[in-house]
Amino acid sequence: MRVMRMVYSVLILVVSLLTSCSAEPPAAPDAALISGATMGTTYQVRVPGFDEDDRVLLQAQIESELESVNAAMSTYQPDSAISRFNQSRDTDWVPVPESLAEVVLAALQIAVATEGAFDPTVAPLVQRWGFGSQSKWLEPPAADELSQLLQTIGYRHLKARLAPPALQKALPELSIDLSAIAKGYAVDRLAGIVDSFGYRHYLVEIGGELRVSGFRHAAQPWRVGVEQPAEDGSVVDASLALTAGGVASSGDYRNFREVQGKRYSHIIDPRTGVPVEHRTAAVTVVANTAMYADGWATALMVLGAERGADYAQRHSLAARFVEHDAGQFRVTATSLYRQLPADAGR
Repeated sequence: MRVMRMVYSVLILVVSLLTSCSAEPPAAPDAALISGATMGTTYQVRVPGFDEDDRVLLQAQIESELESVNAAMSTYQPDSAISRFNQSRDTDWVPVPESLAEVVLAALQIAVATEGAFDPTVAPLVQRWGFGSQSKWLEPPAADELSQLLQTIGYRHLKARLAPPALQKALPELSIDLSAIAKGYAVDRLAGIVDSFGYRHYLVEIGGELRVSGFRHAAQPWRVGVEQPAEDGSVVDASLALTAGGVASSGDYRNFREVQGKRYSHIIDPRTGVPVEHRTAAVTVVANTAMYADGWATALMVLGAERGADYAQRHSLAARFVEHDAGQFRVTATSLYRQLPADAGR
C-alpha cells in the first residue's frame, strides 16, 4: 500500500497576480504580497498599490482570522469547536462560533440542493477510507461495515442556526467534516479583511481556492488559468479574465490512495459511502463567493459531469467539467461558464 498526495492539476493558478488599493485600477503591475501557511497548505494575498504602512496590521488580522477559522472548523485540532461537537453525544442544541454555524448552514443548503451528493456529515466515511485527521487505513470496508457507517451519517440529522449560533445532531454519533467548503469560507473572510482596509483591487488564495476583486493593473482584469489534470505535469488549457468572484476546483488527482493497483479518490459519495469511480476527473466552479464555489465544486464532482451539468444548469452555476476519455480529456461547461470572459492575453 502507498499513500499518494499529488498537487491536483486542475487547481486554479494565478497567471498574473496583480491589483490596486483605490477605486481606480493601479497604473503599474506591482503587487504587495502577504503569504504564509494555513490549513495544511499555503495562503497568499496580493494587493497592488499597497501602502506598506498597512502591512503589519493587515497581516496580523489575516493570521488572526485564519487561526479563528481553524479553531472553529479544523478536525485536526482536538480542541476546535467542530471537534468538540463531533465528540459530544448531546442531541440538544450545542453553542458554537457563529462562523461554524454559518458554514454548516451553507453546507446544508448545498446538501439539500444536491439531495445528499454533498453532505457535511460525511466525516465517518472520510476517516474510514483513510483521508481524515485520525485515519488508519486498513482495507476497503466490507459491505456490512459500509452499511453500518451509512447509518451514522445524513445531513437530515443535522441542524444549524445563527441566533444564537448553535448546532444540533439527531444521532449521538453524528460527526461533521467541512474540509470541502471551509477553505473557500476562509478565502472570503480574508477578502473581507482586505476590503475593510479600503482596498478594492486584490486577490486572495488558499490552497488553490481564490477570490478576486477589481483589476490587476490599468484596465486589465485578473488572469486566472485553469489547468488540465495530469500525473506528470500540467498544461494551462483555459484562462479566464475576472474582476470579481470566487473560483474553486475539485478532482480525483488532488488526494488519493493506491492499494494493489487500484486508486481510491478522496472524493467520497455520501450516498453510497464509497469513493467516486466515474469518468469525471475535475470540476471548476466560479461563483459570487469562494465558499459556494468550493462547496459546489465538490458536490458536482460527486455527481459527475453528466448529472452535475444538469444540477449546475438548474442552479445557475458557472461550472467546467473535465472527463477521462480514452486516455485523453474531454472538457464541457455550462452556459454560464461559457459566458465568462476569456483571457485574450493567453
